[in-house]
Amino acid sequence: RVVETLRHYSNKPIVYDHQKAATDIPDTGRLFAKTMKSAGIDRAILFPQAGPATLQAWVEALWEVGVDPIVGGLMTHPKYMVSEGGFLSDEGIIEVYRLAHSLGVKGFVVPLTKPESVNRILDAAGISGELEFYSPGFGAQGGDAGAFPRLPVHHLIVGRALLNAEDPVAFLDKTQKELEALS
Repeated sequence: RVVETLRHYSNKPIVYDHQKAATDIPDTGRLFAKTMKSAGIDRAILFPQAGPATLQAWVEALWEVGVDPIVGGLMTHPKYMVSEGGFLSDEGIIEVYRLAHSLGVKGFVVPLTKPESVNRILDAAGISGELEFYSPGFGAQGGDAGAFPRLPVHHLIVGRALLNAEDPVAFLDKTQKELEALS
């Protein structure tokens, strides 16, 4: 019903963010993909922390049903990667992006809050070409969209700043003007 309502007002692609899809076994990717397709989702965000077999299976399952995968490996908050004091290896995160790119994925999630890490990871993973990037961390987390000039197509994911805005429409208008000033 949510997708039907959105389609009534817009023909823009609908992106589903499961928080965190692709953390299960490879076989569950088909069920997820069928659910996305039947709901009318155009693109689905995956964070395949369950490993390369899951990444490949879920990406292929989404493509089989006509849903474009968007893959992320790095998150916005501190102490996520080992180099930051977190649990996930920096090399493993690089491998997520590298493998997704080698599978033909064209959409990637990269956090606005970590421009140096994003650039290092994209370089190490060999990410290039006609790609789209989706970035959480704008607004409440203080990410700077201007710190990412090398990303040709860059979509901001706005969460709490929009949800907590006293006037969401005014917030979006102000944000649009700020972003237009960057280009």
